Amino acid sequence: MKEIQVQFSKTKIIFTIIGSLLFVVIGVWFLINFTELQTSFSLVLIKIAGVVSILFFGTTMFYWIKKYFDKKPGLIINKYGIIDNSSGTSVGLIEWNDITRIRIIEIMRTKSILLDTDKPEKYIAKAKPFQAKIMRANMKMYGTPLSIAPQTLQMPFDELNDLLFEQIYLNKQ
Repeated sequence: MKEIQVQFSKTKIIFTIIGSLLFVVIGVWFLINFTELQTSFSLVLIKIAGVVSILFFGTTMFYWIKKYFDKKPGLIINKYGIIDNSSGTSVGLIEWNDITRIRIIEIMRTKSILLDTDKPEKYIAKAKPFQAKIMRANMKMYGTPLSIAPQTLQMPFDELNDLLFEQIYLNKQ
């Protein structure tokens, strides 16, 4: 099998960075101005929302800035499995024999690909502590710690999904 590489879309990454920056600015605004302009919401709650927005989207923004300059492909599909580099919970090679099913989920009109596995702990153990927490949360919510975030990849979602289904069929025989 010839290795297939799916590159990141630099344009999509830039839009993700801009979106994250916008939420950081909103978080700062919540902390500085918003609390003095209104009284119907709890000031503590507004300040907490501001801090959470700054921390979460600030982290997201720096992650995607790093990915913008990353030369590695977002996804590599080869005879051994899938090497996912598309999200913050990527743990390297996901072996074909460990994948039991591929599913699609849609959250707020954003589709993701879930890779069900009969060896979730194998992949959680490969993760850094913060990644492992997110993967355990994914395990509780979706039944698997493994997901591919195709939003910033160059390949359209349906084409990527079809490719993965085809490759799992060809490589699990």
